Amino acid sequence: MAGTTTNFGLRYAEVNDVLSHTAEANLADDIAVDLTTQDAARTVALKRPIVRVGNNGYALPVGVVTTVIWDYETYDTHGLFNSGVSTSRLIIPSAATSGIWHVKAHVSFINASNWTLFEITIRKNGGLTLRRKYYGNPASATIEGLIWLGAAADYVDMAVYHESGGSATVQSQMYAHQVTKN
Repeated sequence: MAGTTTNFGLRYAEVNDVLSHTAEANLADDIAVDLTTQDAARTVALKRPIVRVGNNGYALPVGVVTTVIWDYETYDTHGLFNSGVSTSRLIIPSAATSGIWHVKAHVSFINASNWTLFEITIRKNGGLTLRRKYYGNPASATIEGLIWLGAAADYVDMAVYHESGGSATVQSQMYAHQVTKN
């Protein structure tokens, strides 16, 4: 076998090559690898992207808009969370994952007191997209909505803010799944 390959990368024998068990085994191995790779790619393409990230707690200062940093991911089917690129963003990796997304953000207050205002915001590409205000001392806060993420590298992140009282320790989670494809 002279190392000839098809456009799929499968090795095959030339007309003058002596056929051997090794040549046939190589071809069978190449086909198995190619089918496994293609099957994995099809499975990912058919699944709707879904991601859930969270953190183990952080200090929330008074009077400062704070972008939430994610410590861990619970699941991520299409690589939207990449801590090597950004620890605060869920990034659309390609145009194939563009569409309408359901995004939900949640904050639990571990210790908080005497607050007059708390805001939770989901931002698209750094701009305000969804905001919810709470007055008084909520035990937790949640916001969710539909957001169009139409281009590769579009992203969503979460910001929180509070006034009055002292700084607090909070835990957060963010969840997103694709509702419709572009």
